[in-house]
Amino acid sequence: MTAAWPATLPAQSDDHSYQETPQPAAIRFEPEVGAPIGRRRSTVQLSTVTFAFVLTTAQVAVFEAFVQDTLAGGVLPFTIAHPRKGSTVTVYLAGETPYRIAAFSPDAWSVSFSALVRE
Repeated sequence: MTAAWPATLPAQSDDHSYQETPQPAAIRFEPEVGAPIGRRRSTVQLSTVTFAFVLTTAQVAVFEAFVQDTLAGGVLPFTIAHPRKGSTVTVYLAGETPYRIAAFSPDAWSVSFSALVRE
């Protein structure tokens, strides 16, 4: 069963840092002679979405435990609310670094991650 975003963490991502990049749905090949050849890569629509949250120190600990324990270090998928659509989607953490933490205020941290969203 796919894990769900922890209920103790904010349900909605910060809109100010939102980015969504659709993954190419087609593969193109240019042969030595003739017109380019293309085909659909997959029927699954994938996008890379940036999620960002302002968390308290205690919430950061919950988030880190979620990634390390529940997601096996960020390998397993989980469900979360899509920042733009509001629907629940299944995502995988994307990139070499599973997440980033930056200081926001004395007891608040900006936590962000990129995820591959399967729609």
